[in-house]
Amino acid sequence: MHFCKKYELDQSRTHLLLSELESVQKNSRYAITWKDLKGISEQTKNNRILKFTNDSRLLSLGLVIRYVNEDVDLGKLLRLSKQTHDLYKKTVYK
Repeated sequence: MHFCKKYELDQSRTHLLLSELESVQKNSRYAITWKDLKGISEQTKNNRILKFTNDSRLLSLGLVIRYVNEDVDLGKLLRLSKQTHDLYKKTVYK
């Protein structure tokens, strides 16, 4: 209803959109439950972890490393631990 008012749709078009929305919601094959959404979210997270490393604690570093521009900060990252050095050496030197 908010978007119908925002885009100033006439009443007949609004009624058509609402009836179409209702029919889609009744059709169970389009229904996505919270359980499905949680599964998709977990799968996405697992794919990201596997992309960077098997250690989920280093996932955030892998996601933000390309946005760090300071050479000093990247050097500190390499000296954080042997594991981070081995994982991110190519990315930092690049």
